[in-house]
Amino acid sequence: HVVNRQFTGASDTWENGGTVNPLIQGTDSFSLTSGTSVTKSVSFPAGPNKALIVVLNGIGGSSASISDPSAMTYAGDALTRLTGSTGTLYSSIWYLANPDSGTNNLVTTWSLNSTSRSGYGAVLMFHGVDQSTPMGSGATATGTATSATTTVTTAAGDYVVSSINFLTDG
Repeated sequence: HVVNRQFTGASDTWENGGTVNPLIQGTDSFSLTSGTSVTKSVSFPAGPNKALIVVLNGIGGSSASISDPSAMTYAGDALTRLTGSTGTLYSSIWYLANPDSGTNNLVTTWSLNSTSRSGYGAVLMFHGVDQSTPMGSGATATGTATSATTTVTTAAGDYVVSSINFLTDG
């Protein structure tokens, strides 16, 4: 899953000045172990060409399948699901271009039924992201007791956002 930088020329500057690489401005995290929603206060620094990315992981118990959240918003604006996989081991990536700066609520409405164990989220805040195409195409891979691989196409200066989820019997 690629965070696209705002750069299309052959030089090492953005179209509007500065360096070519997106800059990570902050991270945060949250968890949901019961209930149907979680509200996380997120402080997003002011700056140019912003993007908010949320990586969700869930682990279901008793072979319980975990589905996508029914809604995810930041400062009232809906995030877009890039990619993911549902099932006993859940993983997905969501994003929002040009989120509001300052401290705002990230609200995730995610019903983890009584047999689900838990859900977790990682919040990534970037400056310097292409606002018309903030994320490249997503890719997923799964495996059991072996490795899982996938390929994503990147350009110099892009960030790759990835997630891994696993469950052991111990």
